[in-house]
Amino acid sequence: MLGDPERSVSLYEQLLSDCERGFGADHPLTLASRSNLASAYAAAGDLAQAIPLHQRALSERERVLGADHPFTLASRRNFAYAFVLAGDLEQAISLYERSLSDSERVLGPGHPQTLLSRRKLADTYAAAEDWNLSIAANEQALSECERVLGPDHLQTLVSRSQLARACTAAGDLHRAARLYERVLSDLERTVGPNHPQTTTSRSTLADICRRELGPSHSPA
Repeated sequence: MLGDPERSVSLYEQLLSDCERGFGADHPLTLASRSNLASAYAAAGDLAQAIPLHQRALSERERVLGADHPFTLASRRNFAYAFVLAGDLEQAISLYERSLSDSERVLGPGHPQTLLSRRKLADTYAAAEDWNLSIAANEQALSECERVLGPDHLQTLVSRSQLARACTAAGDLHRAARLYERVLSDLERTVGPNHPQTTTSRSTLADICRRELGPSHSPA
């Protein structure tokens, strides 16, 4: 059934057992199954199972595939997210910073995995309420999205919204409003004025503008 985390765990446990028996412990399908099982445990809220399994999945991919393989980089990012769910933001940030550094070095700053790692790191900085680092990471993510994907790509618009949210949390409402106005204008132009994302963006901008922005507020 859809939305059944426990069923997902059960199926991945069986799949991992089948892969280990049929292909061996080091086969790529076995490694993938172990990583997927760890993510299933995390989705089910069983972090006591998820974290050590993610650690094992990462260790085995490092050993079998190498530290720089894209699947290994993905495993480190998944491991970091498990720590986010567990509330261990210090450990999560350390892993995300390593993931981002490796992705930039191996895949390049504009690769989708690198963009994802940067966005996840920015989100985790925000969860830790380190707004300066979150804003800086979101600024870099937006710059890379604009360069690689173009100004109208959905991910670019999402990155601009994330930067606006970080500015809002940091108390920089003037900048947040300018960013949200740009997002709203771009969404109206690209997906239409009645699209759900456009409506959400309009509502968010209205909430920001309802606050005391002062006379320096002006459209960007």
